[in-house]
Amino acid sequence: MVQKVLDEIDIKILKHLLKDARKKFSDIAKDCKVSTATVRNRFDKMEKDGLIVGSTALVDPKELGYETVVSIYLNTKPEGVQKLIEQLKGLDLFSIHYDLAKRMNVHIELYLKENKDLQRITQRIRQNEAVMEMQITLWLNDFAFPENIPVDHLKKD
Repeated sequence: MVQKVLDEIDIKILKHLLKDARKKFSDIAKDCKVSTATVRNRFDKMEKDGLIVGSTALVDPKELGYETVVSIYLNTKPEGVQKLIEQLKGLDLFSIHYDLAKRMNVHIELYLKENKDLQRITQRIRQNEAVMEMQITLWLNDFAFPENIPVDHLKKD
C-alpha cells in the first residue's frame, strides 16, 4: 500500500474533520485561508482516493448512563476462544476482538452502568478454563467511542 502524501492544507482539512466531521467547509476554508470550493474539491479528492472513507457521530457514554468503560485483555488458550465468546454472549454490553497471534489474544470492551458489575463479569470470565491471564483497564473519564456503544437497550417499548 502506498502512503498518501498530503500538503499543509489537506492536513489542516483532515484535522478539522477529525475533530468535527460535520464542520462547515466554509469555516474550514476561513481557517485554511482558501476558498470553500478548494476545501470541497480537496475533500472530494481525498474521498475518491480512499483516504476519507466516511464520518461518524461521537457519543458521550455518560449521557447514556454508562459510568465506566472497561477494557479486559486476556491470554487465552486458542482452542478455548470460541467457547469463551459463547459464554459471554449473555452479556448485553460488550464487544469482543481476538487475535490469536498475540499473547493477550482477546480484548473485551464493556460498558458499565455501575462499577459493581465488573466483579460479576470478571468472575464469569475466570470460570473459563481457557483463560490463563487477565488484565483490566478502567476508563473513568473522557471516554467516547464512535462505533460500538450499546444503544439498543434504550428503546422504549
